[in-house]
Amino acid sequence: MLTTSKQGTMPPRFTNPADLQNAERLCRQILRIEPAQRDAWHLLGIVAHNQGRNSEGVDAIRHAIALPAANPTALNNEPAAQQTLDRAVKLYRGALEQDPSSAAVYYELGREQLKAGQCQEAICSLEHALAIRGDWTEAQEALAEASLKTGHAEQPVDLLQTANQHYQLGRTHFSQQRFQLADQSFAAALQIDPNHQAAWHDRGAVFLNQGKMDEARRHFDKTLALNPQHADALCNLGLIHLLDNELEIALDYCRRSVKINPQHANTRNILGNVLRGQGKLGEAVAEFQCAIQLNPAFTEAHNNLALSYQTQGRIEEAVAHYRQAAEVRTDCAATHSNLLLSLFYVPENDREAHFREHEKWAAVHGRCSQIEHYENSRDPDRKLRIGYVSPDFRAHPVGTFIEPILKLHQAADYEITCYSNVTSPDEATARFESLVDRWRVTNWQNDDDLAATIVADGIDILIDLAGHTAGNRLGLFARKPAPVQMTYLGYGGTTGLDTVDYRLTDAVADPAGEPVSHTEQLIRLQHGLLCFQPPTAAPLVAEAPLLRNGWITFGSFNNPAKINAKTVELWADVLKNVPTARFLLKYPTFNDSETADYYRELFARHGIAPSRLDIRGGKLPFDEHLAVYGEIDIMLDSLPYTGSTTTCESLWMGVPVLTLCGGSFVQRISASILTQLNMPELITATATEFVSRATQLAAATEDLSRIRQAIREEMRVSPLCDADGYTRELETVYRRAWQRWCHHNRQSPQ
Repeated sequence: MLTTSKQGTMPPRFTNPADLQNAERLCRQILRIEPAQRDAWHLLGIVAHNQGRNSEGVDAIRHAIALPAANPTALNNEPAAQQTLDRAVKLYRGALEQDPSSAAVYYELGREQLKAGQCQEAICSLEHALAIRGDWTEAQEALAEASLKTGHAEQPVDLLQTANQHYQLGRTHFSQQRFQLADQSFAAALQIDPNHQAAWHDRGAVFLNQGKMDEARRHFDKTLALNPQHADALCNLGLIHLLDNELEIALDYCRRSVKINPQHANTRNILGNVLRGQGKLGEAVAEFQCAIQLNPAFTEAHNNLALSYQTQGRIEEAVAHYRQAAEVRTDCAATHSNLLLSLFYVPENDREAHFREHEKWAAVHGRCSQIEHYENSRDPDRKLRIGYVSPDFRAHPVGTFIEPILKLHQAADYEITCYSNVTSPDEATARFESLVDRWRVTNWQNDDDLAATIVADGIDILIDLAGHTAGNRLGLFARKPAPVQMTYLGYGGTTGLDTVDYRLTDAVADPAGEPVSHTEQLIRLQHGLLCFQPPTAAPLVAEAPLLRNGWITFGSFNNPAKINAKTVELWADVLKNVPTARFLLKYPTFNDSETADYYRELFARHGIAPSRLDIRGGKLPFDEHLAVYGEIDIMLDSLPYTGSTTTCESLWMGVPVLTLCGGSFVQRISASILTQLNMPELITATATEFVSRATQLAAATEDLSRIRQAIREEMRVSPLCDADGYTRELETVYRRAWQRWCHHNRQSPQ
């Protein structure tokens, strides 16, 4: 016969599904013989609850309660099944009337009160439980947690006598992101028990969150030495190697982790990120979908699935999953930023609604304490301290465009600090660091700490180079750590923050007189949006390929996120007008067969045979990449988001770029570049004009050859490549902004 002790023994905990099945079978056998056996009903309820059948669990435990001389422990478990605090308290009080010496009832009551945030009541209940059973580890740990939440941190430490108690306190600290205290607790656990697997692993997780990768790796390796089948340790080692861009090693760790625990959503998510990093987008999508199936509320998986769809050019699906992710986690600023960026790629994007979405981001994620008093000297003409903040001080378009400016700032008048949020530094990162007065690595600092660093550095003007792109620090800019703040270069629109004073643009991308869709004051640069640094490794301009091929080759090297169905339809209309022409699409992600097939299908919908398409993936050395421009006669721009880096590279390699200028900043980037080159004939205003101009260019073969040989020299002497003039104009903008601030803040700092 099943029995429970009079001391209120805790109900059994099951870790093996077979144990649950055996227990259920035994209970039902007993109840067939003795239908009023209250312990069997009680255990049957626990089994049902452990199997997720909560309603059946409640019914079984209620049946046990209804029997004469009801088992007080049965009363303990009904609230765990139905999770209703008021009902739980009522049941626990009833249980205590029947057995006031039940430590288990006091413990369960304390746990329910703790869940509800009633920490003082929980402490009272748990102290009663420990007065009855002083050696009860779980009750000690719960009391430690409750005391910690009330601010009495010294009390729980005195209670901790075992490694597991220290470990559980560490878990509490970790869940509240108090990583230093968590580290101390896990270290204390390991001092008592050097073979405590969970403490080794979770201390590694602390180091991982602090960016201390070597220490994290050492702790995960030790975890595996103790237990080679530790799926979480394998997963986290995979994550570390992913962050180090060691993708093959990361893939091996993640595969091993999935083999041990295929139902772990986070491992599936990290595996998806590894596969996406390898360009295996179809496989990555499958892993993210699996993670979402395992955990439908998994924000990161929705976000990563959206990013994969975006990389494949499936922008509508991307936007849908970004929205889902943002709805699941309304507090996740990065996910909301990803949604804002993705909307720029949507052909029929509502500009006004998009602006309101930026304002919503600021209202939700930009509400924080702002720095109101600055110690900066109000001298309007003194040497200024300029800070640039970016995750892209690396081989990246933003890095390419900011590098000549960093080189040419006048040291006598400007002290430059770069706040680098780069996660995977490269050779370019080291080069940028050598160009500036001060270099700070910031990606492991939270916004408050980084704001304090910037204040201590005495930065006068802080410039955001990322906007809402990946790795941005707009939460930092919301805190206003510098008297003057600007945004520039990295993003196609407003930050939405009223703490960012200025956005740098030009008269083509943001013409005067348009409806306001920005929170910043616009400063229009005469030199245009971009400062292009001609690549030293560029091959000579090749002759027009039509001369050797006998046909025109159109092309695009733009990111597939910019190449939506409407863009393909426009290009297909051009190909129909020039029936002998071919089209070359090149981008690293076209290595993924699903992505390449998707674009073949898009062209086929408009009657363009696959034989007219040359779709290439993979990543080439930079000089070889530039050489491929020599295979293109005319570049066709994307819409609504035009090229920028690819437009500049194409023109430098002598290839004309035909663009369709639209109604927003991102639709006018190429037009801005072409305006600086005085090439208005390559700027069109309608789809009809675009197709007509492309057809005319394709027919004017002699003009194409002439234009091709002339573009590079025209570009070399244009404002686009005038790095010195561009930097001087920027410095003038900085100086005037500083003088305005000084004028409005004349009182000296106290």
